[in-house]
Amino acid sequence: MICDAHTHIKIKDLKYLCDNEIYSMACAMNPEESKELIENTAECKYINPTCAIHPNYSDRYEVSEMMPYFDKVKVIGEIGMDDVWCTVPLVDQRTAFLKQLNIAEETNKPVIIHSKGMERLVADILKNYSMPKIIHWYSSLNYLELYFKMDCYFTIGPGILSGDESVINLVKRLPLNRLLVETDGIEAINWALGKEADIDITKDTLLMMCQKISSIKNEPIELVNENIEKNFLTFF
Repeated sequence: MICDAHTHIKIKDLKYLCDNEIYSMACAMNPEESKELIENTAECKYINPTCAIHPNYSDRYEVSEMMPYFDKVKVIGEIGMDDVWCTVPLVDQRTAFLKQLNIAEETNKPVIIHSKGMERLVADILKNYSMPKIIHWYSSLNYLELYFKMDCYFTIGPGILSGDESVINLVKRLPLNRLLVETDGIEAINWALGKEADIDITKDTLLMMCQKISSIKNEPIELVNENIEKNFLTFF
């Protein structure tokens, strides 16, 4: 079972993912994307949609606009805060983040968390919530213990293949029963690897990431794959 615990996809790429039986949590980042994703994945058992207002869109949409779509997904995300890649004022990001966390808590839905550059503040906020949490592509050398205390899951992104120190550090410290892999979409793969490729490298990228995790942790690849599959099924 090949699992991608967090990705962004184009509708034209759905056939590739389904044909290659890649179980994917595909994320929509605003109401328009959510409508399109949910409608187009209804018949594909390999694609499970998630949706939310991403920090990048938190000054353009009201959380209330997402309610019809939250009702149709099992997981809310990605949500969070970002002061590295995102130019939206932090006050707007925080407002959207808290509102969506409250909805997830009230509806007993897991969340996928974006925390770039805001790892400490996001951890301080999350400790007040009890729903299951995935920390997406964590890229800090600090504050991991705060998240470990909350029993969070973590997705390992394709930065592991390019020697990203923070990702490799996370893999070394993370127990196998809290580990998942993600591509974050073909654009993220290309960014991490410094290349221009199409969606058809997704399967090989995921397999290489699992092999790299096996090597870093000095654990058999079969054990790594078994835990990733179990974690995926347990969380989702």
